[in-house]
Amino acid sequence: MRWEEKLERALAHHQDGQLAPAIALYRQVLGEQPEQPDANHLYGLALDGVGDTGAGLILVEKALALEPGHPVYLSNLGYLLGKLGRSEDAERACRAAINADGTDADAHNNLGLALEGQDRLPDALAAYAAALAIQPGNMNAMMNRGDVLRRLGRTDEALQCFRGARASDPRHPPATLNLASLLVEEGRSAEAEPLARELVAMAPGFAKAHNVLGAALKELRNYAAAEAAFRQAAAIEPEYLKFTVNLAGILAEQKKYEEAESLFEQVLRAAPDMATAHAGLGKLNIDVRKYAAANAHLMRAVELHPDSFSAHSLLGMARLHHADIVGAVAAFETSHAIQPFNDWVTSNYLFFMAFHPGYDSARHYQLSTDWARHTAKDITPLPAAGPPNIDRRTRVGFLAYEFYDHNTSNFFEPVIQCFGDELELFGYAGNERQDATTERLKGYFSEWRDVSGLEPREIAAAVRADDIDILVLVSSYLATHRLPMFYKAAPVQVAYLNLATTTGTDTVDYLITEEGTDPSGEADQYYTEKLVRISHRDCYRTPQDAGEVQPSPLQNTGAVTFASFNNVGKITPDIMAAWARILGRVEGSRMLIRNSLNYDASEDWNPVRDRLHEAGIDASRFEFLPFADTRAEAIRTYNQVDIALDTFPCNGGTTTCDALWMGVPVVTIQGPNFIGRQTATYLTKVGLADLVANSTQDYESCAVALAGQPARLAEIRRSLRPLVAEHMFDYQTHADEMQAAFKEMWRRHLAGEKPEAFRVPLENAVGKPIDDSD
Repeated sequence: MRWEEKLERALAHHQDGQLAPAIALYRQVLGEQPEQPDANHLYGLALDGVGDTGAGLILVEKALALEPGHPVYLSNLGYLLGKLGRSEDAERACRAAINADGTDADAHNNLGLALEGQDRLPDALAAYAAALAIQPGNMNAMMNRGDVLRRLGRTDEALQCFRGARASDPRHPPATLNLASLLVEEGRSAEAEPLARELVAMAPGFAKAHNVLGAALKELRNYAAAEAAFRQAAAIEPEYLKFTVNLAGILAEQKKYEEAESLFEQVLRAAPDMATAHAGLGKLNIDVRKYAAANAHLMRAVELHPDSFSAHSLLGMARLHHADIVGAVAAFETSHAIQPFNDWVTSNYLFFMAFHPGYDSARHYQLSTDWARHTAKDITPLPAAGPPNIDRRTRVGFLAYEFYDHNTSNFFEPVIQCFGDELELFGYAGNERQDATTERLKGYFSEWRDVSGLEPREIAAAVRADDIDILVLVSSYLATHRLPMFYKAAPVQVAYLNLATTTGTDTVDYLITEEGTDPSGEADQYYTEKLVRISHRDCYRTPQDAGEVQPSPLQNTGAVTFASFNNVGKITPDIMAAWARILGRVEGSRMLIRNSLNYDASEDWNPVRDRLHEAGIDASRFEFLPFADTRAEAIRTYNQVDIALDTFPCNGGTTTCDALWMGVPVVTIQGPNFIGRQTATYLTKVGLADLVANSTQDYESCAVALAGQPARLAEIRRSLRPLVAEHMFDYQTHADEMQAAFKEMWRRHLAGEKPEAFRVPLENAVGKPIDDSD
């Protein structure tokens, strides 16, 4: 066979993707004709195809030496230089190719790759556009342009490019892969799944096909199927460690922690500096409450990949659970700076910044409204509702994601069970978890809808289909929980029991609160909603099996026992220093702290102990109580406590109520927002307003003074439970005021009035309650 025939046959193999026989024939040709430029050029490209780009570059350079200025050789020289990280040299080679022949679309495409390598993304886009102007169906240019558009956040245009590439050659696996991958990134996994399955069928040996299918199934919460897909990807390419990391992650998602941990550790033995493996193992350690290990792995993850918003956010969670709220908020802030409009990042940052000693209400409001405005840009509200039906009862829908045994339900259930039949109540449960509380709650509604797993627009459509007049969002820690409200499914929309202050969106008309937590003339400026103030923002649910109040332990021991059973994430350095000074001033006193987060091992308390020691507290003065498995067990521990010391600026909520129910007074500092005014409000209602301090110094003095009044402590212990029952368990009044508020909101809507703040009970000009019975 003549060398020309061998070269022709080698090229045919090369174009069919059969690189091994192509390489063998190229070598034979060069054995006979070592100075043949095409053979050197093509052999170099084939070597690149099997991963030996350096050797390929040498051969292409030889081809150019044999035939200087050849535009195709120059273009591919630029391509190989770019793969080797020599982007500026690559640009020069590609521009030389274009100068030699400006009609070569591949040269413009390779120039785009070289410019991408220099992070000159707009210039790269122009190069890809030039390639497509010459050859509109150029697959590589379409896909590369789509990738740059994706990196620039121009998702719709990127999807258009990837769809075009796939239409150009539906049997080209990378085209379908790019489209499916971007759909998963954009949270559109329902669209991505059939594409990924088609890709797997098309190329069953293509590991990335199985990986993108796994990613789509994971987002769709089909964890078992996702695990199978990730296992297949890892089996096809075990050396590609990202697939093993993904497999470990889905195992951890299913609480298969032992195998997941083993796989993460296997990856880190092979690649100690793999950031995603450190991040995945850090998240796993958070899940199993090994916070010291979590902190170490996540610190390494952000060192290796400082631009990873998810690693920073996970680091924030690890630090929060490690009693380092200042470090936690710093990590959340960094995550937010990297990805300011991610729902998960926004949720964490907005919620936990309220724990920070430097909390700023104006900053919180600004971030909330910025997120809402950005989110609203991608949401088209439902068409305006038709005329209201005034011939039936007003329909009020309650949307919640905690309609199960959760603190939210502990405050919500006592009220909803006292509603009368003037309003028709609909419940929308977004929670997948269901229990006995869920079953009880169902009985309080005329209609119950399980909307778990539905997209926000689907939830809004369900509300609209039920012709709801007033939609109430019950709690909203997660930003995603607010999304159904953006569609304006009901004419009037309300926020209630919110944990992160304002929702930030003007589609929510009212927020139900009270004067104590949100003072008139002071708090309104930090809400997009109009505030409706009732006498009790929330009602504490009587804990079952709490038992009777026991005598003060001071009477038996002769020494005062302080305690804080709050979430340890609320314990700031300032609080610990204040506790140290209080203990120093109260002779013989000691303090109990609850392991509120169920730490896996005692060594995880070391950071807490260390900070208390730094604050000047003798370790013997503190006792760290184990995690309480039940609420009854937790609340009965107050029988060992004389005085509870509240956290600030984020107060206790349920924790404070528990203490008061057990006859234990709580010393607090009034904070800058409702989450920092909760305890002050509770104390005022039960006649203990003198335990509300306005400064750290007052807080310490108040605690020390109370510790020196054993007779008063005994009297408080004897009388507090009846006061709590009278002033914090008035469920019927709370329910009546809520219903009156809803009726007033609806009256104003029917009258064409804009939402405005108001107070319940409603009063007319002479100060008498309005008769709104009609």
